[in-house]
Amino acid sequence: MSLLNRFSKHFSLPWPRKVATGDFCKPITIIFQQFRAVLRADNHALEIIADMGEKLGGEYLFDRHYIETAIEDMVIAVHQAIDRINDLTNGRCKTLYPICDQLASRVRIMMSGLEDWQGPALGWLQEIRPRDWPLVGGKGAHLAEMIHDPAVRVPPGFVITTRMFHDFMDEGGLLPLFARFEAMLTGGVDNEAVLEETRQQLEDMVRVTGPPAAFLDSVGEFLARMTSEAGQPIFLAIRSSAQEEDLDFSFAGQFL
Repeated sequence: MSLLNRFSKHFSLPWPRKVATGDFCKPITIIFQQFRAVLRADNHALEIIADMGEKLGGEYLFDRHYIETAIEDMVIAVHQAIDRINDLTNGRCKTLYPICDQLASRVRIMMSGLEDWQGPALGWLQEIRPRDWPLVGGKGAHLAEMIHDPAVRVPPGFVITTRMFHDFMDEGGLLPLFARFEAMLTGGVDNEAVLEETRQQLEDMVRVTGPPAAFLDSVGEFLARMTSEAGQPIFLAIRSSAQEEDLDFSFAGQFL
């Protein structure tokens, strides 16, 4: 029996002291295993950084595909590290996800040369390119990649891009308030009441602001084409392309 196992028989560490369901203690063996998992995930991310530094700083031949692939590998590695941190802290560090995603989005925008408000409001999966990631999100980009693989069955579909979101917020006069709320989330705010008040104000304004008429017309045209090509009434699965949807407050998987 290892020394760690011997100690764990006699005591455990409180982590955290209080949670929604009451007090509990997590065995030190579990804490140690989860801490090692954090280190492994962190080391994996550092290995990707080191590999990029070596290749981009030396005399290696590389192309745009290598850089894009390395960036996506890095995003996945950082997300996995955040997963392990949340395992260790019982979900107390979930605010790291949107921060990571915002940084990743800025890097993708730099690579693509597109801002997230540029481009079409809707796009067919088969027409989406890797550089369109800032417009279509992670899941949309991956579906678009798989749809060209004959070994993978991907149903036809389209993506509502961030351009539509920007137009919706712009026409409704919501961009200033949204920018303020986003700054609170990323920069931190001491007064939780102010944060909640801003969130509620933004939610109320979104609820009373209708989508742009041109957007509704475009969606109708896309749906009509899908129905025509199917030759029969169709069923739709609507899903967010944001990675945050996989957290506790997911609204993903709406079926019509």
